[in-house]
Amino acid sequence: MSRLPYMAILVFEVIVKDGRTPSEYTEDFVVLYEESDEKAHAAAEAMGREEETSYRNQYGETVEWKFLGTADVRAALYDDLSSETSLYTRGFSDISRYRDLFSVSLPDDGKEDRRPG
Repeated sequence: MSRLPYMAILVFEVIVKDGRTPSEYTEDFVVLYEESDEKAHAAAEAMGREEETSYRNQYGETVEWKFLGTADVRAALYDDLSSETSLYTRGFSDISRYRDLFSVSLPDDGKEDRRPG
């Protein structure tokens, strides 16, 4: 059985153990090569656990990267990733929450084309 590319989103909590810094969270988009959806899910979970780490920062504080889980695992849009191509697409229904979450500048109503020129 051939191994195909999968995209996974691994979610981590970054904790600075200084008692005053709030946790931050990251999404890591990774490419996996597996034979099936089930194996891709298992590989994504294993990769997330392997990426957990703890270290001292420049201030002597312990920083911990804690794996929270996989937000998504799915086959890549195309099997050949050897050249420029789209990897992953996800949809959403609330553009205002997207703007707030990612601090992106998009047209307010989604109808007006504000591209220059």
